[in-house]
Amino acid sequence: SLSVVTGPSARDTVLNDRVLRHLPLATLDEAALGRPIETWKNWMRHQTYDEYWRSVDHREIYEHVDVPMLQQGGWFDAYPGSTLRQWQGLRERAATPLARANQRVLIGPWSHEEESGRSIGDLDFGPEAESVVREHELRFYDHWLKGLDTGLGDEPPISLFTMGTNTWRQVAQWPLPKPL
Repeated sequence: SLSVVTGPSARDTVLNDRVLRHLPLATLDEAALGRPIETWKNWMRHQTYDEYWRSVDHREIYEHVDVPMLQQGGWFDAYPGSTLRQWQGLRERAATPLARANQRVLIGPWSHEEESGRSIGDLDFGPEAESVVREHELRFYDHWLKGLDTGLGDEPPISLFTMGTNTWRQVAQWPLPKPL
């Protein structure tokens, strides 16, 4: 399986010159993690969009998703656009009205490996940025798995951190109807 390295350990394990400058890419898994990772090997064997990639393409399965979902990402992640496109795709094409109506997304001032905190490099986004993703997840799970009234149903489905004003904004649709 693919190993996931997040948090401060990511800097030591994979975000360093030894790994970032490693060639050939086919053995990057071994250089970064000290062992072969079969998922990485599969990626290297399938370098074009073929049946392998179609079989794992989330856009091909929206119609099978029948549960509410909370996605989270960061503005400094490589994937905020994908996260928001997936949210939109599920809102439009999920299997059930329940699933379509209850997709949620949280995007903060984070990178891929640092999903909380108030700063990225030298940029400090203030105390409002210190939203802890796990608190959002627990609130979502409490609502959907425990049936607790967490107020989630009364809020717009998208929570975005607005850099510059350094505040959170809840919005009902994406793309936004007007600039922030």
